[in-house]
Amino acid sequence: MKDSVLVIEKDGPVLTLRINRPENENRLNLAVLRKLCSALEEADTDESVRVLVLTGTGDIFCCGGDLEELTTGDKEAYSDFAEHFARLHLKIARLSKPVLAAVNGDARAGGVSLLSICDLAVARESARFSMPEIKSGLWPVMAMVTLHRALPRKRAFELYYFGEPFDAQEAKKLGLLNWVVPVDGLDKEVSQRAALLSSLPRSAVRIGRPTFAGIEERFYEQGFKYSAGRLIELLTDPEVVKGLAVRKEPKRR
Repeated sequence: MKDSVLVIEKDGPVLTLRINRPENENRLNLAVLRKLCSALEEADTDESVRVLVLTGTGDIFCCGGDLEELTTGDKEAYSDFAEHFARLHLKIARLSKPVLAAVNGDARAGGVSLLSICDLAVARESARFSMPEIKSGLWPVMAMVTLHRALPRKRAFELYYFGEPFDAQEAKKLGLLNWVVPVDGLDKEVSQRAALLSSLPRSAVRIGRPTFAGIEERFYEQGFKYSAGRLIELLTDPEVVKGLAVRKEPKRR
């Protein structure tokens, strides 16, 4: 099934969810977040689906939240975005089926958070990763909830303070990726890994994966609730509002 912001493809027991906003670097807006949440709910109750693959259209995986939607100054809009961002991550965490991130290209900001909440991740060797929010006068307050468990503390602060990009091999060393493959080898690797996952004992996965999520559920729930408030505080700070407004102004030639 095709949609303006999300492409859903089913191949036997494997369901692929493809963020489809290449013109906006596959950034997460409310439409994408809602569609992903709805698709995950349906997939979790569909007995024919054994594995989910999350990826992006084109040569970018996901470059975080859509700043065009986050510069309105509307606290309600910020709250709505934060709620759905958290809901998406929690739905992925609570699924009864494996989720494999197929990192087809660059991942930044919330896109790194999104791949980190997936069970497993395979990336093209050309993919680059970063947490560049500081360069826009922001901070990855929501993304930190998942990355807090994924990254060593000092390395995390280095990424947050300076926002410098790193390559796929470094992402693997940090534990964000399981496998790094040549650019033209992604589809084959994803297909093979998804096939292996779909062949696992159904009951073991159905019980085991949610149990894993249950152990961490309180941390994630409280973390997202707390960080949502901090995101709204950040986005309504006069200095941040001014900086984002400047970024939105068209450049003069």
